Amino acid sequence: MTRLASTLAPALMATLLLSACGTSAPPETAPEANALVNAASDTNDYFEVRLKAQIVVLGSPASRDAVEAGTKLPRSVTHEGRGPHGRDVIVEADKKDPELERRLWARFEAQHLYYEEVHAHGRIYVLGSKASSKTFAATQHLPYAHIQIGQGPDRETLIFEAPAGNPTYLKRLQRTYAERHPSDR
Repeated sequence: MTRLASTLAPALMATLLLSACGTSAPPETAPEANALVNAASDTNDYFEVRLKAQIVVLGSPASRDAVEAGTKLPRSVTHEGRGPHGRDVIVEADKKDPELERRLWARFEAQHLYYEEVHAHGRIYVLGSKASSKTFAATQHLPYAHIQIGQGPDRETLIFEAPAGNPTYLKRLQRTYAERHPSDR
């Protein structure tokens, strides 16, 4: 049996190698740099375009078309690391409509960025996803957290959700907390 196996092994190996040479998989193609993320708007005034690791939020079809064609926005505000998974979010701004950037950012936040404060056990827990909020409600525990003792409005301990390996997630929650509580320590 071993003599048969030693005789067949080189032939089998040669067959496998030759068959692999005859079939080449198509080369991987890079995903399109520009992809429309969301155009769900009844009034046609809100669009998102993903450009590599950034998300561009736009207020008109003309702006969307220009960005998809590779044109840079004349005015914009960049929110570094504040998008999902720590992506930068570039929001269109307009000198003639100073409220445009604020409106677009508020809508982006409402659609993508979950934020919740839970007051429990004399502490404030700051959560950044619906899943973690649901888990916290059931267990009263955060597996990964960043703790700031005595930094709440009444010297409560702040406990921020802080998933391992994602520092921009923690920074987003801290920034959002600071924006909502400007008078806190």
